[in-house]
Amino acid sequence: MLLAIASLIFERVKERDTLRNILLSVYGNKESVDEDLVEIIRGPACDEGALDAFVSIVTGPPGPNPVTPMAGLSIPILVL
Repeated sequence: MLLAIASLIFERVKERDTLRNILLSVYGNKESVDEDLVEIIRGPACDEGALDAFVSIVTGPPGPNPVTPMAGLSIPILVL
């Protein structure tokens, strides 16, 4: 059941128009969102195993919080 739902979401997200709209919502410079960018990001989503990777990312543990190890630093650090 989870795989069927994830597959429907994944298929929708990797459509060119949907992906373009997602990129437009997160890119500060909207002019950067062109057909080349959409295809660069969309390309791997069409590879074999892409759905499995998507499901793994969505259902897997979140991983470490990057702030936690930084709290123990005693020297200045620049984060870009």
